[in-house]
Amino acid sequence: MCSEHVKSKYNKTDMPRMVVRPKQDSLNAVRGAAESRQRFDRLVAEFPELNFERLERAPFVLVSFGSVAQLENMPKPLLSEFLRRFAELPYTVLWQSNSPAVKIPMNVRIPRNVVLVRWAPIKNLLAHRNLRFVVCHGGVNTVNELLLFGVPVLGVPLQGDQSSNLQRLVDFGGALMINMKSIATGGLRAKLRELEGNYDRYSKRAELFSRMIRFHREFSKGSQNFWLNWAQRNGEKLRGRRLMDLKFRGSLEHFAIAECFCALVSFIFVVRILSA
Repeated sequence: MCSEHVKSKYNKTDMPRMVVRPKQDSLNAVRGAAESRQRFDRLVAEFPELNFERLERAPFVLVSFGSVAQLENMPKPLLSEFLRRFAELPYTVLWQSNSPAVKIPMNVRIPRNVVLVRWAPIKNLLAHRNLRFVVCHGGVNTVNELLLFGVPVLGVPLQGDQSSNLQRLVDFGGALMINMKSIATGGLRAKLRELEGNYDRYSKRAELFSRMIRFHREFSKGSQNFWLNWAQRNGEKLRGRRLMDLKFRGSLEHFAIAECFCALVSFIFVVRILSA
């Protein structure tokens, strides 16, 4: 998404040295470059606080705890600990806060390298070549995006299935995980240093996952198209049919009381006949 990437590589001085190719291919390449430039310009205009020109010059870290968690509700001591440790990083830290700036405590010092934004284009940032790593909560959608883009992760689970989601990434060797209690007691610095000290290993594993995901998507593309086409052809026929209705069973049916009573009566009847 950088300005250098979206510029067309076909200028007048290059044309004599270009490999001969069909005109339509060249037109498509130029059109694609123009569309990329337009998307980049829209991002710059929509998110001026991100300062994309700065992101193009140096690595950065992305922090996001999903669309529900709000920075304004984070306890002040915990927020201060995050900011102290992020200030030690030699990178710009973009933190999606989900909170307006006026609601962030005024007496909390924001380090110069930390940029708080209410909302950020997460997918565009995950695809950015200068993204160093991500600090996130481990929601299932976020994990899927991380796997696709091949980004190293420092996971901080907040609730539900997030610990399990992040543990899978840890098991695969592409992530580290720390809980809020450990952060509150000063454990974040050690985890950040561990990630930085072994960055090549985590980065290679994350990239390996990304290649595997892309291969799987390409490999199974025919199967997906088959079932989508099948559903398109047969969906109307099946609409309205009660094939998968689940009937509610009341307590009497659920515990089979009627069946048990009949079995008991039959047993008593048989016993009386045999004992006669």
